Amino acid sequence: MFNEKVLAVLGQINGITDTAIIKYPTTVTYNEDQDVAVCFDVSKLDGDQFPEIPLFNNLSKFLNTIKLFKKPTFSFTDNQVVISDGVSSAELTLDNKALMETYDKDDTQFKRSMEIPSVAEFDLSVNDIGSLKSACNVFKELEHITITSKDGDVYISLDNTTKFNSKSSSYNIKKTAETSKEFSISLPVKKFVKLPPSDYVVRIKYNSARDSYRVIFDCKTINLQVMMAIIAK
Repeated sequence: MFNEKVLAVLGQINGITDTAIIKYPTTVTYNEDQDVAVCFDVSKLDGDQFPEIPLFNNLSKFLNTIKLFKKPTFSFTDNQVVISDGVSSAELTLDNKALMETYDKDDTQFKRSMEIPSVAEFDLSVNDIGSLKSACNVFKELEHITITSKDGDVYISLDNTTKFNSKSSSYNIKKTAETSKEFSISLPVKKFVKLPPSDYVVRIKYNSARDSYRVIFDCKTINLQVMMAIIAK
């Protein structure tokens, strides 16, 4: 239970949010603003089932407590988890799940979103992400990551979309992509920089009935998906 691979993924999720109801087989959670969703299939990395673990602003505390033990074992009561190694032990009081309704989700939204046609798919490497994050540190006045599909290619740009900003600085990466529609959508830099560093397939989903887009970062190396809301025009 909670092997090193599972703990590594939970650590990456912790970069996005400190709140989660950890569930088996699939954990879904959101950031505080509810505009970044994370889906993690725990069962693909660990076959040991466990009760639901509600943690409100306590995911980091849970992970750091586990790090106190080399070979931890876990036992659960109604509102506590006891972590021990046979010599030392720690009791961690869990949060009230009834007060965490907005975080009590399953993977239905992710499954429905994956069924929506993709109008663009492209690879985004850990090096690409590193370059974009570095550019964010250089061009601190630029607040948006804009993804543009044009002539069969995709351009990922660091810029501003507000008409009130007169600065013309920008930074962009060109990616070869599979596209079926030209578009331009933007994500907040402050959300993008929390994306765990990894290799992803980025899927741009378009719901024609609602004229709306969703961006899904599908990790290639671990069973993790991140879905971000775009900036409303």
